[in-house]
Amino acid sequence: MRWQSRLVGRHRFRSVIKSQSAVAAALCRRTPHVVHLDPRLRIVLVVATAFFVLLLLYPFETTTVPQWNLRVVDAAGTPVPEINVTEHWQNYLLESEGHEEVQTTNQDGRVSFVARSIRASLVRRLLARIGRFGSSANRARPIHYGAVVVWGSRSHETRVSIYQGEETPQAEIRVLRLPSF
Repeated sequence: MRWQSRLVGRHRFRSVIKSQSAVAAALCRRTPHVVHLDPRLRIVLVVATAFFVLLLLYPFETTTVPQWNLRVVDAAGTPVPEINVTEHWQNYLLESEGHEEVQTTNQDGRVSFVARSIRASLVRRLLARIGRFGSSANRARPIHYGAVVVWGSRSHETRVSIYQGEETPQAEIRVLRLPSF
């Protein structure tokens, strides 16, 4: 008898739940301990889950340093040809080592470096931020770093220009002539 009254009570409870939620009743069919979803809802959930996983794993591109067109001139504004210019760049959040490229200015004192970018998924970026959060050594560093160094001339000084972030990189660097001995 007790067993039958519990069973009747359980069915009574199920009927109350079904009557309270017409939407749930339309989308789900209940059998003891198993929930069967409507096939359309199942497809929507699978597609949404797959899209979310792909969004987390897709490697989005981030620019570390934009294209840098540079002109090297002396104090009088005259172009300095055949002087070395090295570009350095690194995304401190996603890279453990920096990069560099060396070029020589042309006869007009011009040199051009392509945009520097990196690809990383949202998961990798999130894990990198969590890892960076605990490190006190990296707090003062910006995430993106870029710089050019003008060097290699016996008659001109070495000069450094640092890319600060969101603005356009410096278009011209003035180097002073060294006094001849």
